[in-house]
Amino acid sequence: MLLATVLLAGCTSFGPQAFRGDPFAPSADRSLIVFIENTTMEDIRIEARSPRDRYDLGMINSRSARRTSIPWSDLQDLRFQLDPISGRRVTTRPASVGPGERVTLVIVQPLEQSFIRR
Repeated sequence: MLLATVLLAGCTSFGPQAFRGDPFAPSADRSLIVFIENTTMEDIRIEARSPRDRYDLGMINSRSARRTSIPWSDLQDLRFQLDPISGRRVTTRPASVGPGERVTLVIVQPLEQSFIRR
């Protein structure tokens, strides 16, 4: 009985590593980290788009930066729709990204030249 207890105790993990989930899972991180840099003098509403979904990232003020994350399950194209308070809506060129990646949306004037940096 004592031998079985010692063997079982040796197979368990204690401390911060004990609750990390399944180490053999294909990909535990199913999100995309997005940094947004607005270099313009305009407040802009932003929407992230994949071929299947849309995510409202809200408003970013002029001359500011922000970090956010969105659910992202597999490798697919990402675009951002930029909707300034005054002016017409613009959509960025696509970038192919996967879960766990980090991207930066850089908003510049004219808005058509805004881009995604990886």
